[in-house]
Amino acid sequence: MADSDCSEAASRPTTTAQTGPLQSTVTAHTGGVAVVPQFYGCHIKGPVNLNVSTSTAPVLCPDETSILQKPLTQALATNTGTCIKSVSEKLKSNLRKTFESILEGIIKKGPPTPLNKFYTDLYIIQGEGGGINHEHEVWNIDRGWKPQTSEDIPINLNDIFKPLPEENSKKEEKDERCAAKEKDVRVVLTKGIAGIGKTVSVHKFILDWAEEKANQDVDLMIVLPFRDLNAMVADNEMCSLQELLEEFCPVLRDVKDPKSYDDCNIVFIFDGLDESQLPLNFHRNRKVTNVTKKCPVDVLITNLIQADRLLPSARIWITSRPAAIHKVSDWITSHRLTEVQGFSDPQKEEYFRKKISDEVLSNRVVSHIKKLRSLYIMCYIPVFCWISATVLSIPDILNSLPENIPTTLSAMYTRFLVYQIQMKNEKYHGLHTTMPLSETDLNMILKLAQLAFAHLQKNSLVFSERDLKSYDIDVTDVSVHSGVFTEVVKEEDPVIREKWYSFVHLTIQEYLAAFYAFYLFATEGSNPFPEEKKPRRLRSAFYYEDEYDYEEDSVDEQEDELQLTASQQLESLHDLHKVAIDEALKSSTGHLDLFLRFLLGLSIDESMWRHFQLQTAREPGSLTRTVQYIKGKLREEDEGKLPSPERSINLFHCLTELRDNSLVKEIQWFVTSKSLSSQTISAAQCSALAYMITTSDEVIEEFDLSKYNTSREGRTRLVPVVARCIRAKLADCELTDKCCKIVVEVLQSRDAYLTELDLSHNHLMEANFNALAEGLQSPSRTLASLDLSFVNLEKSGQNLLNAILLGPKGQPRTLRLRGCGLKQDACDILAKAMEAPGAQLKNIDVSYNDLTDAGVETFLQALSRKNCELESLRLGTCAITEKSCATIGQILQQSSLQVLDLSGNCLGDGGVKLICTGLMSPHCRLQILGLKDCNLYKSSCHALAPVLWSFSELKELDLSDNDMPNAGLRLLLVGLRNSNCHLRTLRLSGCQVTERGCALLASALIRNPAHLEELDLSYNHPGDRGVQQLSARLKDQKCRLQKLNFEHVGEKRLKWGLKKYAVDLTLDWTDGVILSEDSKKATRDLAMSYHSMYSYDSDEEDITVTNRQKSKVEVKCVQHLSEGRFYWEVDWTGMIDIKVKHKGALSGSRRVWHFTTDDYFLVCSRDQYVASRIAYGNVQWLSYVKKPDPDPRRIGVYLDWPAGILTFYSVSAHEKVFLHSFHATFSTPVTPAFGFASPHPYDGTGSVSLRTL
Repeated sequence: MADSDCSEAASRPTTTAQTGPLQSTVTAHTGGVAVVPQFYGCHIKGPVNLNVSTSTAPVLCPDETSILQKPLTQALATNTGTCIKSVSEKLKSNLRKTFESILEGIIKKGPPTPLNKFYTDLYIIQGEGGGINHEHEVWNIDRGWKPQTSEDIPINLNDIFKPLPEENSKKEEKDERCAAKEKDVRVVLTKGIAGIGKTVSVHKFILDWAEEKANQDVDLMIVLPFRDLNAMVADNEMCSLQELLEEFCPVLRDVKDPKSYDDCNIVFIFDGLDESQLPLNFHRNRKVTNVTKKCPVDVLITNLIQADRLLPSARIWITSRPAAIHKVSDWITSHRLTEVQGFSDPQKEEYFRKKISDEVLSNRVVSHIKKLRSLYIMCYIPVFCWISATVLSIPDILNSLPENIPTTLSAMYTRFLVYQIQMKNEKYHGLHTTMPLSETDLNMILKLAQLAFAHLQKNSLVFSERDLKSYDIDVTDVSVHSGVFTEVVKEEDPVIREKWYSFVHLTIQEYLAAFYAFYLFATEGSNPFPEEKKPRRLRSAFYYEDEYDYEEDSVDEQEDELQLTASQQLESLHDLHKVAIDEALKSSTGHLDLFLRFLLGLSIDESMWRHFQLQTAREPGSLTRTVQYIKGKLREEDEGKLPSPERSINLFHCLTELRDNSLVKEIQWFVTSKSLSSQTISAAQCSALAYMITTSDEVIEEFDLSKYNTSREGRTRLVPVVARCIRAKLADCELTDKCCKIVVEVLQSRDAYLTELDLSHNHLMEANFNALAEGLQSPSRTLASLDLSFVNLEKSGQNLLNAILLGPKGQPRTLRLRGCGLKQDACDILAKAMEAPGAQLKNIDVSYNDLTDAGVETFLQALSRKNCELESLRLGTCAITEKSCATIGQILQQSSLQVLDLSGNCLGDGGVKLICTGLMSPHCRLQILGLKDCNLYKSSCHALAPVLWSFSELKELDLSDNDMPNAGLRLLLVGLRNSNCHLRTLRLSGCQVTERGCALLASALIRNPAHLEELDLSYNHPGDRGVQQLSARLKDQKCRLQKLNFEHVGEKRLKWGLKKYAVDLTLDWTDGVILSEDSKKATRDLAMSYHSMYSYDSDEEDITVTNRQKSKVEVKCVQHLSEGRFYWEVDWTGMIDIKVKHKGALSGSRRVWHFTTDDYFLVCSRDQYVASRIAYGNVQWLSYVKKPDPDPRRIGVYLDWPAGILTFYSVSAHEKVFLHSFHATFSTPVTPAFGFASPHPYDGTGSVSLRTL
C-alpha cells in the first residue's frame, strides 16, 4: 500500500463519512499496486473495518498513472521526494524572510540592514589556531591579529562540509586513509570568540542556501540554537525528534512519513554551544535510532550528533566559543574543526567601506584607524569594527580637536557609550543633548554598569528580566538603550519561555564594570570589591570561564547576588588600582584581565570624566606608583608569588594602558628571568607578547627568539616581532614555512627596522630558499648583516646565494655562511660578488665548508681588485693547505683585509712562512690573525717573530692548539719583547707551554710592557713558579697586561695533539649490553629484548625514525662533562652511533618518548658516516660523510663545552681525518653515549671500546 502525494492530499476537498457500512472491493495481481481510498474530515467513533477490492482499473489522474507504472519502491521514492521538495521550497521561503536582514547589535531601532549588502567574508580556517582554548578570551583577542600558521587551511563558508582538494599528489598518496575520511565530513565544529561573527556566518550560510546560491544538494536546513533548546530543558519536556523539529520548524509538519528524513540530505545547525544548558551526557545517554521515540531533549541532541544513531546521514554544524567546544569534540570520533578568526586586513577595510557609504568619510576612517595599531589590530573582531565605524562616523568627529578623537581602547568605548545615549535621546525624545550627560541618563548607565560589575564577578554573561529588576532596570528602558544592551532571543520564537538579555559584546560588559568601579571611587572614595570573597560560583550556561559547568541553578538563589558594599574607604587612585590588580591576579581564569585594563585606561581618560560629570583630577604620583607596583609584581623574585605567565602578560597590557614607555624592556626582562626559566610560555601567551611588542611605539634593539621557552607554534607566533626590531636572532628555532614568509614580508616592507638577521641552525627547504631569495631581492630594504650559518645550502641554496650577493639589492656588509655545505662553485659566486660594481661586502665567514684550495684560489684573486673593500675573511676548517698560502701572502700585501682566520686548516710551517711574506709588507693592514690548530711547530715561530717587530699592524694573534715547545716559544718571544711590537692579544692555549716558557713570557713583558693586554695560557703546564712570575706582571703598573688565563692547567697538557684533552671515561651498565670488567667495552647482548630510543608511534606511517632505529639500545658513560675541553677515542664494530646527550634529556610518557633538548651524534655504519642531531623531538640528518679508505673504525671525539663545539674525526695510527663539527650552546652537562642498532648481516654485532689515551 502507498500513501498518495501529501501535497495533493492537502488540496483535496473534505468528504463526510456516511452512516452504515461502506463496502467496495479492490483486487490487485501479485506485484501490482493497490490504491486505497483515503477519507478526510471524518469523525469516527468505534472500530472500523475496511475491505477494499475492485475488478476494474481505477480512474487515475496523469501523475498517479505514472506512479502506478513504476515499481513499488521507486514509486514510493518519487512520492516522498515530491513531498520533501515541496517542504524544502516552503522552508527556503521562510528562511529567506528570517535571515535576509540583520540588526547589527541594535534591537528595534531603525530599519534592518540587508545581510547581503553589508556582509563581509570572514577569515575561516580548517583546524584550530593553537589548540582548543581553555583560557580567557582576552588571549584570543590578542592572537586574533596573528599570521596564518603553516597548518592553517583557509576554507570558504559554503564549503565547510565539502572535501578540500589535496595540495599535491605526494600528500594525497601519503594520506590515503585521511583523504578517504575527509570525503565524508559529517560533523563540523566551528569555534570563535564572542563577537567574531559565528552567528552571522550561520545566517549567511542559511541565506545562501535559501536563495539557492550554494549547497543545493541539501534538501532541508534546520536551525536549532542552543539558547532556544534551553527553554525545553527547563520544562523537562519529553518529545521525539520529529516533534522537536516540527516545533522549531512548523513547515516540517507536512512531512507525514518520518522515514522521509532518512532519504534526504539534512543539515542541522546548532549555534551557540557555549550557551547551552544541556548536560550533553554522551557517555550516559541511551542510544536512540527512531525519530518517533520520545525522550529528553538532551538524549535527542547527543544521539543526533553521534554517528550511527539518529539520522546517521545528516550533517551537523555546531558553533561555540573556544572554551566549550570540548564538550562535543571529545565525543565525536571524526569531525572537521574550523575556526572563525575574524577579519583579515583587507576584510577590515572592506567592512568599513561597506558600512560607511560616504567614500570620502570611509577613507578617512580607515586612514585614522590604521594609524592606531592597537585599535586597527582589534578590528579583526567584527563587533569592534562596528563600534569603531559607529564612533568615527559621528558627524565632524574627525574634524574636531585632537583630544576629542578617540585614540585608545577605553576612549573608543567611552565615545561609543555616549553616542548611543545621544542617539536614544534624539530618536525617542527629540532632544539634542550635549556634554555632560543628564542625570537620568547617568543613572541608567550606572545601573547597567552595576549589573555588569556584579555579574562579571560571577562570570555571568546573560541576564533574565528578574536580574534586571533586581537592579531597578526597566526592561523598556533597556530596549531603548539597545545599542549597548540587547535581547539575545527573539520574541516571536515559539519555543521561548523567557527572555534573556546580554550586552552587545563581552568587552562592553567589562568596560561598564570598570566604569562602575572607577565611578564609585571618584564619587564616594569607596572600594567596589566586596569585603568577603566572591560568592559561590553561578553554574549556568552563560558562564565565561576556562572550565565550563552547565548544571542549572535554582532560579530562586537570590542570595548569590553580589553585595557591593564597600569594605573600606580608599585614600588615593593608586589604592583603587592596587586593589583591582590584586583581585585580577587572584583569578586563575583571568576573567578580570580586560576589566583591569579598562579601569587603568579610564583613569587617564579625561574625556570620560567630562562626559560623566566627574570632578576627579589626576592625582600626582598615583599613576607612577601604580606603574612601579605592576613592575614590582613582574619582578617578584619569589617564584611562589610570581604571577602566572597569563596574568603577567596582562600586566604588560596594563603598562601600555598607563602609557609607560618601558614596556619592551620589561618584557625582555620577564622572558629571561630565572623565575620564568622553568615555565613554558604557551602559544596564546606568545601571541599576546608579540601583540604588545608590535603595537608599542618602541623599537627593539635585539630580539632573540631562542630565549623564549615555548613550543614550535609559540615561536611561529612570535616571529612577527621581527618587524619591530633592529637585530633579529632566529637561530636554531625550527622555523616553519610560515615563519620564513613572515620574514620575507618584513624584508619587503619599507616600514620595517630590520638591519641584522640571524637564521642560522635552521633546517630550511627549497621553498624557503626561494621565498627568502625573493625577499632579499626586494629594493625596499638592505640588510647590514645576514647569518645563514649551518643552514644546508649545498643542493638548493645557489639561487639564494645569487640573490644575496648578485641581486639588484645592495649586498649585506656582513655575511656568515659557516657550515653551509658550500663547495667550489660557491666560491665562484663569492668572487663575482666581490668584483661587482658597488660591492659592499665587508665581512665574510665561510668557515666549516669544504672549499678546498681550488675553490679558495678562485675568490682570493678577487681580493686583489682595487674596488674590493673586504675587511674580514674567515676560512676556518675549509680544507685549505700550504698550496693556497702563497696566494694569501700576495693578497695581504695589497688588500684591505684587517681580519683573517685560517684556523683548523693543515697549513704547516711552510704555509705560515708564505703568509708571513705578506705580513711583512708595509702595505699590509691585517690586525687579527687566527692560526689555531694549523699543525704549526718551531719553524712557524721563527717566521712569525720578524712580523711582530716589523711594520706589521697585527694586534691579535691566536696560535692555540699548536704544539710549540719552549724552543719555538723562545723564537716567537724575540719579536714580542721588541718595542716595535704592538700585539695586544696573544693566545697560546694548549701549546705545551711550561714553567720555562712562562719565564720567557715574563721577561718579554718586562722588556716591552706597553702593549700586550691579554694572554691566554689555559690548558698548559706553567707550574706554580710560572703562574707566580706572570701574575706579578698584572700588579706591575708599568705593564698593560690586564687579563691572564691559567684555567685547566696541569702536567697532562704536555701531550701532543688532542690527547692533551683526553678524558678517562667508563661505561654505565644498562639492559641489552654486555660490559667488560673494566667497563671500557660494551657489546650488544642479543639475548635481551630490544628497546626503543627515539620518538615514534607504531600506528603511524610518518614516524620520526626509520624502522631499523626502532630496536636500538643505548649505553651511557658514567661521567658528565662541562666547563672544559675533552677528547676521547672509541673503536667500533657493527652499526652504532656515537653521541653526547644532555643530562636528563630523555623524557616521555606511555609509548611515545621524546628528547626535550638537543642530542648530537655520528652514525657509523659499513658504508658511511652520518652526522645527525635530535632537536625538538625530531631527528635531523645533517651531513653524509664518505668514509676514509681504508677505514680504521676508530673515531675521535673532541668537545669544547664552553665554545659549543663538538667535532668527530676518523683516527688512524698516522693521521686524523675531519668528519663533522657541531656548533651549539651547551647550557647543561653532557654525557658521552653509544647506541647499538639491531644486528645486520653485513654489519655484524655492534660493539664499542673506549681507548686509554
